[in-house]
Amino acid sequence: LQLLQHRLRHGHRLLFFPEGTSTDGRRVLPFKPTLFQSFLTPDLPDDLRIQAITLAFHAPEGEDPRFYGWWGDSDLARHLLQSLAYKRHGSVQVIYHEPVVAIDFADPISLARHLQAQVAAALPWSAPTSSAQRLNLASSGSFQGCLAISGRGGHSQQPTSKCPVSNP
Repeated sequence: LQLLQHRLRHGHRLLFFPEGTSTDGRRVLPFKPTLFQSFLTPDLPDDLRIQAITLAFHAPEGEDPRFYGWWGDSDLARHLLQSLAYKRHGSVQVIYHEPVVAIDFADPISLARHLQAQVAAALPWSAPTSSAQRLNLASSGSFQGCLAISGRGGHSQQPTSKCPVSNP
């Protein structure tokens, strides 16, 4: 946590995955509140903003919706090589949510829950919310939430279009 605070005090932008683990991508796990304690310390800028981002990975047509998910005892390197070497590719969507000011939240638990709700609201089985700039999501695929943190009046990002996953 001290490293996060050091980076934020120096104006670095950070990106992290607050679930603290990997999954098959079919659900959003609870965000770890202890990771959010770093953003509520008094020596950080008052305008410290956190922007939740939902990543939606869509499997190649006809494949298991968990195609891009990595979890359990799966070997990451092997999984990446198999995914990248596959002849047909799926796509990924990036959904940027409305940034929040960290000090507007009373504690790390309420901050974590709010950001987790933003990410979960963008999943295809959730009702649309005004806080999410939604893209049209297909009914199959795997999902991941991440957070972008900006300590110097960071600006929100705009949604991108659906992008193909491709080989390098």
